[in-house]
Amino acid sequence: MIKEKARDVVGHDAAIQQFEAARRSGRLHHAWLITGTPQIGKTTLALFFARILLNAMDPKSPISHRFEAGTHGDLLVITRGVSAGKGGESQTIVAADIKPVQQLLHHTAAEGGWRVVIVAGGICSITLPPMPC
Repeated sequence: MIKEKARDVVGHDAAIQQFEAARRSGRLHHAWLITGTPQIGKTTLALFFARILLNAMDPKSPISHRFEAGTHGDLLVITRGVSAGKGGESQTIVAADIKPVQQLLHHTAAEGGWRVVIVAGGICSITLPPMPC
C-alpha cells in the first residue's frame, strides 16, 4: 500500500521545480536518478512524481485509489526482497526482482499516458519509457 502525499515531501523543492519545469516543457527525461543519504525521502519523492505523471493527485479519484492500493496498471515499485537464510531485508536487488519491469514496459500504458517504474533501495530511480511522438 502506498501512502505518500504531497505534504510528506519535505526539503525537495529544487527537485520538484526541476521536474515540473521539464514536465511543463514537454521534455521530460525518460529516467530520473534520485540519490542521497539514507532516509531523506528519495522513495517518497519518486512516488510523488509518479502520482503527478499518473494523474493520481486527487485523493477522491479512482486513479488515486488504485495508486495507493498498489494496483495501478502503469506503476511498478521494485524493492529489495527478503534475504534468503539471513532474515530481514536483502542488501541487493537481484535480477529476479527486476523481471516484472520487462512485462510492464513491453506493453502500452494500461490507463493511457505514462508507465512508471520505481526502483527503491538506497538509490531511487524512476524509469519512464519514451512517449511516442
